[in-house]
Amino acid sequence: MIKPLVSICMITYNHEKYIAQAIEGVLMQKTSFPFELVIGEDCSTDNTRSTCIEYQNRFPDIINIRLPVENQGMIKNFIQTMRACQGKYIGYCEGDDYWTDPCKLQKQVDFFESNPQYGLCFTDADILFRPSNKIIKSFDLSHKKYMPTGDVLEELIYINPYKTCTAMFRSCAANGYNEILDDNKFQFADFGLWLHIAKNFKVGYLKESTAVYRVLKNSASHFDSYEEFNSFIKSWGEVRSYFIKKYMLKVSKIKTLFFRLKISLAFIVKNKKFKSFFEYMLKIIYKKIAKLQSKILVSPR
Repeated sequence: MIKPLVSICMITYNHEKYIAQAIEGVLMQKTSFPFELVIGEDCSTDNTRSTCIEYQNRFPDIINIRLPVENQGMIKNFIQTMRACQGKYIGYCEGDDYWTDPCKLQKQVDFFESNPQYGLCFTDADILFRPSNKIIKSFDLSHKKYMPTGDVLEELIYINPYKTCTAMFRSCAANGYNEILDDNKFQFADFGLWLHIAKNFKVGYLKESTAVYRVLKNSASHFDSYEEFNSFIKSWGEVRSYFIKKYMLKVSKIKTLFFRLKISLAFIVKNKKFKSFFEYMLKIIYKKIAKLQSKILVSPR
């Protein structure tokens, strides 16, 4: 069997409504090189696994499935699926997103082959909101988003503007990252990987939309309350703090606070979570009052 130039890492769990579209988005790729799709199916409780196996039976030369006997969780599934990838380059697409441009892989490989100093490349994407099915085409372009390129580490440490489902990176650029995940309790894998790569490589961005990123009600990036959102930001901060310390980065506390307030306000206004925000703040205040009272009660007179 010919070794693939590109491996697509796809982790999935309970994505029976979406996994076929994710797989089809990979299979439709038109390339001048061989590629493989490595799926980490994490013991779904729905029909995701049977769908993946059906596709593997139809395309055995392209699809390789990892089938653990028990649920591993997102991080371990990511690590093991990444380790199974053989390609010089690795594309990433989770089982609830999908690609729309049949030349996505070719465009990004061409970019890397012409730019050896770049280790990571993203593109624009459409955003699909479920269950309303509202779609925003070319999200970055339509919102006039600033997308950092080149040496981005000092910008990326404050905010992550990229769509994970559009990512491709050199496999050599990710060396050592799985071990970092093994040694830490990060809640998600992508942001840390971008920081890890950006330390030693430049980051590229193609302006055309090549994929659809789904915002699902029960996904890791959708929150029903400000408390859930704040928990996500805290987890993001733990990843950020690790790499600030690891790379001895100089970070502005004022700039950090500004971006934290900016994304928090955007979440509250966009999702109309004013009540949830005030409930969360009251809970924090009550906890601080209770803690203060307990100190007063136990302090010697």
